[in-house]
Amino acid sequence: MANIRIHTAGGVQTLVSSPGETLHRVLARYGVFHMAPCGGEGRCHRCKVCTAGALAPPDKREAELLSDAELLAGVRMCCMARPQGDCDVFLADQTVKQSDDTAVRVKTDARQGAGCGIDIGTTTLAIYLYDRATGRKLAAVSALNRQAVYGADVISRIHAANTMGALPDLQKTVLDQLNELIALACRQAGLPAGAVAACTVAGNTTMLHFLAGLDPAGIAVAPFTPQSLFGTEYRGDQLGLVLSCPVFLAPCISAYVGGDITAGMAACNMDTDERVRLLIDVGTNGEMALAAGGRIYCLSTAAGPAFEGAHIQCGMGGVPGAVCRVTAEGVQTVGDAPPAGICGSGLLDAVALMLAQGAVDETGYLEENFPLTPDGGVYITPGDIRQIQLAKSAIRSGVERLMELARVTPDEVDEVLFAGGFGTRIRPESAAAVGLIPPALAPKCRGVGNTAGQGAVQAALDENFRDRLLALPAMCRYFELSGDERFNQLFMDNMLFEIGE
Repeated sequence: MANIRIHTAGGVQTLVSSPGETLHRVLARYGVFHMAPCGGEGRCHRCKVCTAGALAPPDKREAELLSDAELLAGVRMCCMARPQGDCDVFLADQTVKQSDDTAVRVKTDARQGAGCGIDIGTTTLAIYLYDRATGRKLAAVSALNRQAVYGADVISRIHAANTMGALPDLQKTVLDQLNELIALACRQAGLPAGAVAACTVAGNTTMLHFLAGLDPAGIAVAPFTPQSLFGTEYRGDQLGLVLSCPVFLAPCISAYVGGDITAGMAACNMDTDERVRLLIDVGTNGEMALAAGGRIYCLSTAAGPAFEGAHIQCGMGGVPGAVCRVTAEGVQTVGDAPPAGICGSGLLDAVALMLAQGAVDETGYLEENFPLTPDGGVYITPGDIRQIQLAKSAIRSGVERLMELARVTPDEVDEVLFAGGFGTRIRPESAAAVGLIPPALAPKCRGVGNTAGQGAVQAALDENFRDRLLALPAMCRYFELSGDERFNQLFMDNMLFEIGE
């Protein structure tokens, strides 16, 4: 047994390790957040921490991942370092930030109290408080999802729930963090938690399982059967939230088209607009919905977390310091902060530029690292290109297969909506240049922000909107791509880059 002193901007917390545990396992067991996109399995190489004290010497694999200067400074890989006695671990501060200015269009009457919209994302949690009588925003906060200690994607977290018995920890982690964020949002609004009169939660199917404490094992294996598709109401304290009001969990379409997508579809009026419109939410799973002829066609592709910064050498989320735009003249970062890494929209720009300059050929071959900043601190590696090829091919192939199934051509699509932070910053010309979307769709693209959050807020303010959410699954036709030979053919074809387009 050893005492592990965890140093953050908020102070020092002492944890106790068991013999043989890695630092990652200790942090995960205590619910202490530290980014580990691969769930502590040693694949992503992103969990470096500064340490001091009694730790076992790095083995050959860990030593190869760290420079001599890092080793001298006490830098270790959190998933590999094992305490042998008392030691100190210094974690970067993961501060809560004010979220994007999520806009809602609501028609309200004299309803009392506040409405709370919650978006439980795999990467980010967001809380929005609005006045139910006026539709005025009262507060908005968000933070990185602390479940990331179990992996960057839902499959890693399901694996942790199944093999490590981590389901109770995953549920407690999200509930504790949501309660902190709700309390913070209420303080910003100058309201007690009891003033929240209605709440709606949007999230993918796995995240909603974790929130409700349901076993998500069936989501990860064929025939991909979740325990619930939700569309159900709880009392806040039944779930373990600090809220006492009714809490509605948005309905899901399938195991991989969740309540975040139904909320987004409703927020974009895909159930009422007669135009042919395509909604794409690019994340670890590329979820998409195509409204045409009074029906909504849906599917999900396993895009991987590259566009969220995982498995990319200099990758990071869309937070201050992330390179979000790349041109021949230079780079732009989120918040105009000094460049610290690159996020999804920056990756698309960077690869489009590299293709235009001939640094990358149609097969994705890159001879050496490609610097994006003058000091070379942010760069693209050959391995990054392979990750981007996999991700862009999954999205492009999903879009093309969805249009085939709906019998819609690119020319017949009236509008393409990109949801989420990635979608807000994406440049359609770069998306087309790298092959993320068919070129004919580029002029029709626009970012629509956090549509899951928008839909959750509207459902908390307007019962009629909530009824629309409940009716949406009946309008949807879901296509499972697992084993779909046509999708596999498209995926192989779309791995190549189309030089000159």
